[in-house]
Amino acid sequence: MLSWWAATAVFFSRGFAIHFNPSEGGAECALRLDGPGRNSGFDFHTNTLRGGPFGRGGNGACITYDAVNQAYLEARKRIQVATPSGDWKPHEIASVGELLLDISIQLAKHYGLSYEEVEKGLPLIDTSKTLIREVCPPYLANVECRPGKYRRPDGLCNNLKHPTWGAKNTPFTRLLGPLFSDGMTAPRISVKGQQLPMSR
Repeated sequence: MLSWWAATAVFFSRGFAIHFNPSEGGAECALRLDGPGRNSGFDFHTNTLRGGPFGRGGNGACITYDAVNQAYLEARKRIQVATPSGDWKPHEIASVGELLLDISIQLAKHYGLSYEEVEKGLPLIDTSKTLIREVCPPYLANVECRPGKYRRPDGLCNNLKHPTWGAKNTPFTRLLGPLFSDGMTAPRISVKGQQLPMSR
């Protein structure tokens, strides 16, 4: 059997390590952040019962699947998410994005996450093991690409390795990360800490 460390994928970004643990949901660690950080009160009790941080000893913070689910439930109290039965419209997908942003803000506050940890770490969490899977558009899950004479009109399967890349109603990958003043949603500010003039 592989050790926990051997089974953990490591992602390095700007001097800190982010470990993604692909184990089953619940109290398991969905994302482990090395270095300074803190666990939420919810995870503190779970980790303490397992014999220290992450149940394995060591420094850092462990974001569990339970903590992600708790953030999801809190966000659902504030945000109404569309669940259409047919084709998803852009405003319906936007409601899911608003929910995910709220969850990200909650996790960032609870764990004291840096901008880089939010940008590079949170997307590594397997949301199929969380309650977030309830609101994910079904056309983006389990895409099956079949060979055919023509490409699909919705843009799915243009890239067989990443079938959702370039599909309609999906975000593009940024070449440069966003520079929000609070790391999440607030507009940029000047180097002197003042508001920038309107762009138009």
